[in-house]
Amino acid sequence: MAERVRNLRHRLRLGRPQLAVRLGVSRQYITKLEAGAMPSRPVLLLMEHLEKAALSPSSTAAPTGGRIATPPVLRLLPLMSLSQAGALSSPATPKTAAVKHLAFVTEDAHAFALKLEASPEIPADLENCLAIASPAARVRSGDFVIVRLKGSAGGPALLRVFHSLGADQSATLTALRPEIPPMHVSREQIRWIVPVVATLRYPLG
Repeated sequence: MAERVRNLRHRLRLGRPQLAVRLGVSRQYITKLEAGAMPSRPVLLLMEHLEKAALSPSSTAAPTGGRIATPPVLRLLPLMSLSQAGALSSPATPKTAAVKHLAFVTEDAHAFALKLEASPEIPADLENCLAIASPAARVRSGDFVIVRLKGSAGGPALLRVFHSLGADQSATLTALRPEIPPMHVSREQIRWIVPVVATLRYPLG
């Protein structure tokens, strides 16, 4: 494994800090791998993806039009519950709050995953699914969103359907269970809101 990691860095022309960023781990983790430690399965999946990219003839091709493209890559997403997300002051800070991670292909470096556990708000068909949230994506009317409202510190974030009401910048947040009444909120009441770009089932074990 140590030689494999060194070869990967050499082929990608990356130092330890740069490879750590690509794998979503610390520089010290890379040092341990190069000393012979075995990576976790999600990190190993990311390494395999990077190895394939390094061996691809197109991986060193110059971008067209002088613009550097940012293609989707397999990333290690922070994985948490809605309750844990409710403690985030910003959707850009989930890495420090997560204890588990999920390998997922996305171009958003700040994307994160939420496990939808059984609760009065989550329909049975979504229990134990994962919601992939992408802060870089634009929120559109009709989207599933993860939203945290002001004044709810320590409480859970909400999974809702977002409906914009237009010029006054207010919105309706519709629950996924019909017995829960919709919420009407102003822009000032929203601490942060992130669209859900995918839901999937994943065997977490």
